[in-house]
Amino acid sequence: VEFAKIGIKPSGDKDPYALRRAAFIVLNSVLVLPQALDLAALLEKMATSEIKNQALQLITERLSHWCRTKNISLSYLTAVEHLKSNGNLNRIATILELLPNYPEQAAIAASFKRLHNLTKKAEISAGTIKGLEEVEELALLQAYNKLRAIEPESELAELALLNPLVDAMLDNVRINTDNSALRQQRLQLLQEVKSRYLRIADFSKIS
Repeated sequence: VEFAKIGIKPSGDKDPYALRRAAFIVLNSVLVLPQALDLAALLEKMATSEIKNQALQLITERLSHWCRTKNISLSYLTAVEHLKSNGNLNRIATILELLPNYPEQAAIAASFKRLHNLTKKAEISAGTIKGLEEVEELALLQAYNKLRAIEPESELAELALLNPLVDAMLDNVRINTDNSALRQQRLQLLQEVKSRYLRIADFSKIS
């Protein structure tokens, strides 16, 4: 943080103050803590928002080296890129260790990609989901409303159970119906379900 305050940071191959090594030490120290540390909140108490972001970026960039030491493909790191800003490195590390060997990962990724393709360009309004009528979409909505997990391992278990319901809706319900109100409700449900997947990873980026 102090180096960031005076504008010193690694550049290309140059790192005369070994800041990358120091950042990796900080990262490892955070990951071995018995309880998760909100690193972003801690850094915010020490510096301005700009300096905090620079320090957090330097530390999170060391995750690539950490993945190499664990033989984890960097595509998994790319898939959790959007989670870095919250500073919860413990959660990210747990996800990175769980995903490569998770039995249902391929099925979850396939369903996520279908959700992503349907919703990525759609204009979706927020609001209460109502007016659904098909058995498959009602079953998915009911299951989605019961999701409670907040830890990665249990969240993945919930996704594994949710996954067949996602596929059933996508296989049997016409999402882009001519009824615009119903179409919006269906897309909104899919968007909200997709957001649960994104709590773990953007599965479309795993190769």
